[in-house]
Amino acid sequence: MRLMPAITILILFLSAFLSPVVVAAEEAMQAGKIAIWADSLSHDQENDTYRAKGNVMIVWQETVLIADSAYLSEADNEAVAEGKVRLVKGGDVLNCDRIKINLLTDEGEVTNGD
Repeated sequence: MRLMPAITILILFLSAFLSPVVVAAEEAMQAGKIAIWADSLSHDQENDTYRAKGNVMIVWQETVLIADSAYLSEADNEAVAEGKVRLVKGGDVLNCDRIKINLLTDEGEVTNGD
């Protein structure tokens, strides 16, 4: 029974970190915005582009894009993601090495997808 306190602490610890991400993602989806999280994120204001590296997650509408790195152009409504890419929309999941996708039309190009 010594495991119960450890499990409780682990659940509290994880919920403290995951809850803000889930809430922010839900708010972004409801507002019709694009939300980006990454270990490293830079924004070029002049070109309205973002570069994200490490544990990248981009959320828009009802879609979640997870990758090792990504480039996002808000002006073109286009994202390019590379490295262990996973695209989730509704019940559909696409895994690939690279994706270039239009965030408005969901049309794009996939490399090594399954």
